[in-house]
Amino acid sequence: MWAGLGYYSRAQRLLEGAKLVANEYKGIFPTDAASWHKNMPGVGPYTSAAVSSIVYDEAVPAVDGNVARVMSRAHLIGAPPWLVERADAAGIPRDTSVSPSESPSVRLIDAAVRS
Repeated sequence: MWAGLGYYSRAQRLLEGAKLVANEYKGIFPTDAASWHKNMPGVGPYTSAAVSSIVYDEAVPAVDGNVARVMSRAHLIGAPPWLVERADAAGIPRDTSVSPSESPSVRLIDAAVRS
Protein backbone atom coordinates (compact mmCIF):
# COMPACT_ATOMS: atom_id res chain seq x y z
CA MET A 1 0.00 0.00 0.00
CA TRP A 2 2.81 2.46 0.85
CA ALA A 3 5.18 1.20 -1.85
CA GLY A 4 6.52 3.79 -4.25
CA LEU A 5 5.82 6.80 -2.02
CA GLY A 6 9.39 7.21 -0.80
CA TYR A 7 8.71 6.42 2.85
CA TYR A 8 11.29 3.64 2.97
CA SER A 9 14.08 5.86 1.64
CA ARG A 10 13.00 8.69 3.98
CA ALA A 11 13.18 6.31 6.93
CA GLN A 12 16.62 5.17 5.82
CA ARG A 13 17.88 8.77 5.64
CA LEU A 14 16.30 9.57 9.01
CA LEU A 15 18.10 6.61 10.58
CA GLU A 16 21.35 7.60 8.85
CA GLY A 17 21.01 11.14 10.23
CA ALA A 18 20.26 9.87 13.74
CA LYS A 19 23.37 7.67 13.66
CA LEU A 20 25.45 10.57 12.36
CA VAL A 21 24.33 12.85 15.20
CA ALA A 22 24.84 10.11 17.80
CA ASN A 23 28.21 8.85 16.58
CA GLU A 24 29.97 11.68 14.75
CA TYR A 25 28.51 14.76 16.42
CA LYS A 26 28.33 13.28 19.94
CA GLY A 27 24.58 13.91 20.20
CA ILE A 28 24.77 17.56 19.15
CA PHE A 29 22.55 18.64 16.27
CA PRO A 30 23.58 21.31 13.77
CA THR A 31 22.53 24.77 14.95
CA ASP A 32 22.07 26.64 11.67
CA ALA A 33 20.27 26.07 8.38
CA ALA A 34 23.43 25.80 6.29
CA SER A 35 24.87 23.06 8.53
CA TRP A 36 21.57 21.15 8.59
CA HIS A 37 21.34 21.22 4.81
CA LYS A 38 24.99 20.39 4.22
CA ASN A 39 25.52 17.70 6.88
CA MET A 40 22.23 15.92 7.49
CA PRO A 41 21.18 13.23 5.02
CA GLY A 42 17.82 13.83 3.41
CA VAL A 43 17.42 17.32 4.84
CA GLY A 44 16.67 19.84 2.12
CA PRO A 45 16.44 23.62 2.07
CA TYR A 46 12.90 23.82 3.48
CA THR A 47 13.46 21.43 6.40
CA SER A 48 16.82 22.96 7.31
CA ALA A 49 15.33 26.47 7.32
CA ALA A 50 12.22 25.39 9.23
CA VAL A 51 14.18 23.59 11.97
CA SER A 52 16.74 26.36 12.31
CA SER A 53 14.17 29.15 12.45
CA ILE A 54 11.90 27.36 14.93
CA VAL A 55 14.43 25.64 17.18
CA TYR A 56 17.38 28.04 17.01
CA ASP A 57 15.53 31.29 16.21
CA GLU A 58 17.65 31.77 13.09
CA ALA A 59 16.24 34.39 10.73
CA VAL A 60 15.93 32.23 7.62
CA PRO A 61 12.82 31.89 5.46
CA ALA A 62 11.27 28.45 5.31
CA VAL A 63 9.87 28.47 1.78
CA ASP A 64 8.09 25.30 0.73
CA GLY A 65 6.09 24.61 -2.39
CA ASN A 66 2.96 26.16 -0.90
CA VAL A 67 4.67 29.45 -0.11
CA ALA A 68 6.26 29.58 -3.56
CA ARG A 69 2.87 28.90 -5.16
CA VAL A 70 1.14 31.65 -3.15
CA MET A 71 3.87 34.16 -4.00
CA SER A 72 3.79 33.32 -7.70
CA ARG A 73 0.00 33.59 -7.75
CA ALA A 74 0.02 36.86 -5.82
CA HIS A 75 2.25 38.38 -8.49
CA LEU A 76 0.94 36.33 -11.44
CA ILE A 77 4.43 34.95 -12.02
CA GLY A 78 4.31 32.32 -14.72
CA ALA A 79 0.58 32.84 -15.20
CA PRO A 80 -0.85 32.03 -18.60
CA PRO A 81 -1.50 35.09 -20.78
CA TRP A 82 -5.28 34.68 -20.59
CA LEU A 83 -5.17 34.90 -16.78
CA VAL A 84 -2.98 38.01 -16.86
CA GLU A 85 -5.41 39.61 -19.32
CA ARG A 86 -8.39 38.81 -17.07
CA ALA A 87 -6.59 40.15 -14.00
CA ASP A 88 -5.75 43.33 -15.87
CA ALA A 89 -9.35 43.66 -17.12
CA ALA A 90 -10.63 43.19 -13.56
CA GLY A 91 -8.26 45.87 -12.30
CA ILE A 92 -6.35 43.50 -10.03
CA PRO A 93 -3.05 45.20 -9.17
CA ARG A 94 0.12 43.21 -9.71
CA ASP A 95 2.88 45.67 -9.09
CA THR A 96 6.01 43.55 -9.20
CA SER A 97 8.02 46.49 -7.84
CA VAL A 98 6.27 45.91 -4.51
CA SER A 99 8.18 43.60 -2.23
CA PRO A 100 6.35 40.38 -1.36
CA SER A 101 5.96 41.49 2.25
CA GLU A 102 4.04 44.56 1.03
CA SER A 103 1.73 42.62 -1.28
CA PRO A 104 -1.91 42.79 -0.15
CA SER A 105 -2.27 39.05 -0.75
CA VAL A 106 0.74 38.24 1.39
CA ARG A 107 -0.38 40.62 4.17
CA LEU A 108 -3.77 38.90 4.21
CA ILE A 109 -2.14 35.47 4.49
CA ASP A 110 0.23 36.76 7.20
CA ALA A 111 -2.67 38.14 9.22
CA ALA A 112 -4.54 34.85 8.96
CA VAL A 113 -1.50 32.88 10.09
CA ARG A 114 -0.82 35.16 13.04
CA SER A 115 -4.41 35.06 14.35
